[in-house]
Amino acid sequence: DASGATRAESLIRRPPANVWSVLTDFERWPEFMPLIDGTRVERRDGDKLWVEQRYSILLMPLAHTTIYDLAPRDGRLSWNLDLAAPHDIAASRGAWALLPIAEGRETLVRYDARMSAGRAVPEFVEQMLRDRSLEEMLAGLRGEVLRRYPEN
Repeated sequence: DASGATRAESLIRRPPANVWSVLTDFERWPEFMPLIDGTRVERRDGDKLWVEQRYSILLMPLAHTTIYDLAPRDGRLSWNLDLAAPHDIAASRGAWALLPIAEGRETLVRYDARMSAGRAVPEFVEQMLRDRSLEEMLAGLRGEVLRRYPEN
């Protein structure tokens, strides 16, 4: 049961298409996403991608494969943990939603996730890690979008 629910929003002053191209550039996530040490797209089937992700939490190396469902027209990227592949966490599912605002010149990024470490990690530690990495993740995404798409 993925009990740890997390939700966050962030404004990125670029069009959704710019944000989408950075967000779905999985192979380069380690460059701007916190905690992620490596990503590899293992398989692609239409709008579904299987992405192996390696990361470290408190110097513990962990890995799992995430199945991403891309819906570019809706600006929605949802995911589920691939339970058929080796996984160091118990559960993870959620979605990114990119909502156009300011006549489509800016993007409200909404992130919703439910995850569970499924280990003997105290709840407050898990919550702290989740919240801290969440802020860093949104800041990392925003920084990378602005870096790749400087204002003309």
